Order: sequence, then structure tokens, then C-alpha cells
Amino acid sequence: MISNRSKTYTSIPCDSKDCNSLDDHSCYQNMCAYTYAYADSSVTKGMLSRETVTFGSTDGKPVAVENIVFGYRHNNTGVFNENDMGIIGLGGGPLSLVSQIGNIFRRKMFSQCLVPFHTDPHISGTIGFGNAGDVSGEGVTTTLLVSEEGQTLVTLEGISVDELSMHKHGSFYHVPKKSYTPNGPFTTVTSNNGDYLMKLTLGTPPMDVYGLVDTGSDLVWAQCTPCLGCYKQKSPMFEPLRSKTYTPIPCDSEQCNSLFGHSCSPQNLCSYSYSYADSSVTNGVLAREAVTFSSTSGEPIVVGDIIFGCGHDNSGTFNENDMGIIGLGGGPLSLVSQIGDLYGSKKFSQCLVPFHADPHISGTISFGDVSDVSGEGVVTTTLVSEEGQTPYLVTLEGISVGDTFVPFNSSAMLSQGIIMIDSGTPATYLPQGFYDNLVEELKVQSSLLPIDDDPDLGSQLCYRCETNLEGPILTAHFEGADVKLMPIQTFIPPKDGVFCFAMAGTTDGNYIFGNFAQSNILIGFDLDRRTVSFKPTDCTNQ
Repeated sequence: MISNRSKTYTSIPCDSKDCNSLDDHSCYQNMCAYTYAYADSSVTKGMLSRETVTFGSTDGKPVAVENIVFGYRHNNTGVFNENDMGIIGLGGGPLSLVSQIGNIFRRKMFSQCLVPFHTDPHISGTIGFGNAGDVSGEGVTTTLLVSEEGQTLVTLEGISVDELSMHKHGSFYHVPKKSYTPNGPFTTVTSNNGDYLMKLTLGTPPMDVYGLVDTGSDLVWAQCTPCLGCYKQKSPMFEPLRSKTYTPIPCDSEQCNSLFGHSCSPQNLCSYSYSYADSSVTNGVLAREAVTFSSTSGEPIVVGDIIFGCGHDNSGTFNENDMGIIGLGGGPLSLVSQIGDLYGSKKFSQCLVPFHADPHISGTISFGDVSDVSGEGVVTTTLVSEEGQTPYLVTLEGISVGDTFVPFNSSAMLSQGIIMIDSGTPATYLPQGFYDNLVEELKVQSSLLPIDDDPDLGSQLCYRCETNLEGPILTAHFEGADVKLMPIQTFIPPKDGVFCFAMAGTTDGNYIFGNFAQSNILIGFDLDRRTVSFKPTDCTNQ
């Protein structure tokens, strides 16, 4: 459709009731710009408008209905084929075609008669609205809608095969979510010099971007061309101008305002500056882009309109393999929150391979319902951080060395055993006194003598061992969850034949459960239930 060829086409202003009834809308030249997503990850975005729609009628004369609100789409992605020209929403909400026609003809009702799947394509069924949608006569049965206004749900008691009744118990099959999908997205994650790189396939045509996994931050960003001041990167940078699905975000949008360090560019785009605890910084433009994931069904899943930062000026402690950072925190712009809004649940799981694993072996990160951590050996603790807050904080009561319990103690008055689970930090950082007591107990229980003649190792607790270190097993006692840590998770080899304790003491009050200790554990973060679950797992065999 070409809007300027229609005499009855009218744009809808962004301050109108119709515009405000959409969850995701914004202003563009005072017109209502919308983004609308579906459970299969299809997305349409464009301008909300009014237009005259002409129907057939039971008396054979055409019926013209004026001022029907519809989306004039400009950028659309998903599982469409060449015959699809759009989507006709027949739900119960105020903008559905049923509701709009019902407001005019005073009866919100419709009927449909669909031909079988394998019918001759030249034969069509019908959809009737208003009085023409009445279903009556012999053989009619009726049930009640049990959904809230705007949804179409009924109660299914069971299905019979011949005379055999197959019962469906309502309490077990209760559907509390807005949408369900038969499969879910996941991606690979590989070890990278103490950090972990997650593969994110960005843009159209798709390009693989390997970003640092960071549960301690929210923003997803990648180095982009043109790059004014970027660190050296081995792989090609993302080129937004070559992507058909790249869309910059205006500076007056809700997404732009959710970032602390944002400003308006001369082109009215959302410029951002985002910094990290290690003084790394990214500066660029906030945008929307399509992201492609692997799925449990084997078919790729394209998620449209993921908000990310196109970084044009970036500096910090990056190496040439790092192409950006994937923020997996709890804030609204994190990848977890954005995918959760589409898949009905804000949760994800990670399975990180050990630090010194073969670089060709990868772990996994899964999102939505496929990220459930369940089965034998699962233990769960409660998040103590506020909803929507980053980082993920839990309570650590102490750590056992073998059977000897070393309690968490800190001079910080407000710590109370609070520790951050951070995939972006390699080592585990504990209160200095707690760490010192832990090291002393390790020395007591180890049959090896600590190295004290290697200046390269400093004051670290290190041992010489030609094979994998066989040391005491540690147990991290989180509130309600005891997590065993094997030597492969608590000692790292900085050089051949040497293993050093991968924990350190700190006096700054910022305590971290680092990624070395998280390896070979399937860890599930459920942001809706406010829990973290742990399950011992060989992450090299996922």
C-alpha cells in the first residue's frame, strides 16, 4: 500500500488514545510510531493510521467502514512468506478488527469457517462480523470465555478417542503466561583469557559478534563502523549501514531515557556513554537490530528489535577477541529482560567450561523456558537484590574446606554476607579476614607445600603439581544452597606445573563470586521468581 495514493488515509498523532493503547509506541514528527512483537519473534514496526475498509455483505452490496485504526508497516521481520501482506488481529483488545467493527455495529462478535489445510487453494472460507457472525441452529454447542477482556481463552476438560476419555486436569495445565513457544533460544559461550565470549548473531544479513558475557551490567553493545576511537579487534567490526534491520533510536524515546549517560546527537539520535567498574567505556548510538539464536528445535530463531549499543568510541581492558559486551543483568535493556518480554519469562541459564578447557569446546547460555535448571542435585538460593536491579546479589554464609566450616565475616557493617555473582570477573573476591582464614585452613588440609620462592606469583597461595591438583573440596554455603567446588573450579594454572588459588581478599566491600568458581555448574537465574539455582554439570559435554 502507498499511503499518499489513498484519499482516506490519515496518520494518528502520538498523544491520542489509540496510540497510548499500544504497549510499545513513540513519537515521530508527532505521529504514532509503533513496534509490535509476536510469540514466534516476528516483529512489525511503522506508523499507526486510520483508513477506510470495504467488506462484502449478506445483501451483496459492499459495506465501507471508515476510520479503522491499522498499522502502516515500514520495517517487518519474521516467519512470513511472499503471500503474506500483513496480519489481521482478531483478538479482544481495543485495536482488534472485531472490537473496532463491534463499536460501530454495536455487537462485538464474529464467526469463522476455515477450510481444511489440504483444500483446493481456490476454495475459500468466510469470516462474518456483527449480526452476520451469529452461530445458531441445530448442532450448535456453546462454552464460556474464561479470559480477561482482550484475550480468548476457554476451559478444555479433556479429549476422547472413540469412547476413551483422556482427562486434562486444569490445575496442572494452567496457562499463566501471555505467550508460549515450542522451543527456545540458546547460544554458545567459550573461554577467553579469564573471560567468556558469547556468540550473538546480529543484523540482516547476519554477522557473528562475540561479546564478553557480563551478568554485572545491562547494556548489549558491539564495536561498529565508522570507529572513531576503538581498541584493536581481530574480527571485522559490525557495519550498521549494511544491515537492513538496523534502526537508530531517537533521543526522546523511553529506551534512551532508561540509560543514565545519554544525550541527543545533532541528528536527534540517542547517543550514550556507558562505563564499567574497571574504567572501560563505550560511547556510541543506541539502536534496534535483529538477533538470530540457535534453538532447541534446530531451527534458527530471529528476535527482532533487540536494543543494543553501536559503539563508535570504546576503550578499556579488552583484547583483540572481544567484539563488545553482552549485558545479562536485571535491568530493562539487558538481553535477558528483552528476550523475557517476548518469551514470557525473564530467566536464563549458563554453563561455563573451565578456564583451561580446550578453546574449541564451548558451553551454553539459554533463555526463557528452555533455561530451566531442574533434576537431581539442584539447589536454590534467593536473590537479595531488588527486582530490575543489577548486579545479582545473594547471601554467602561461609565456605567449608573439607568438613571445616569457615564463616563469612567482614568489617563492612552492611555486608551481611552479601556477594555478587558476576560472570565478567574471573576471580572470587572475599572480605580480607574471611579470605585469610580460608587460606590458613587450606594450608592445614593440603598435603603439598605452598610455593614461596617464585616472585612472579606474589603472595598468592600456589602449589606445584605435575598433573591436575588433587586438593581439598570446598563448599560454598549460600543461604539455602550448598554448592561444592572442586579443585578445577578453585585453582587455576598460571604456568605449567603450578596451580594458584583463584580467590583473593579485598577491603573495599565489593565481594564477588567469580567465573572461575562458576565453571562446570549449570546456573539458572530466574528474575521473575528472584532465585538462582545451581546444578553440578560437565559443561564441556553440553
